[in-house]
Amino acid sequence: MVDDTPMNLTVVRGLLKQTKIQVDTAVSGYECLELAGTKAYDMIFLDHRMPGMDGIETL
Repeated sequence: MVDDTPMNLTVVRGLLKQTKIQVDTAVSGYECLELAGTKAYDMIFLDHRMPGMDGIETL
């Protein structure tokens, strides 16, 4: 999950807790790309509107 708002990351973590899915979080597109370069992910949720590199640019 990539979002620049910490509360949104907390909410998603809470919603997915029962699924036992491992959730990694990033606060920027740059951090997302760093994580994706070191680990294979099945799915990445991107916030569309983030400062710096938004979700579209990250994709």
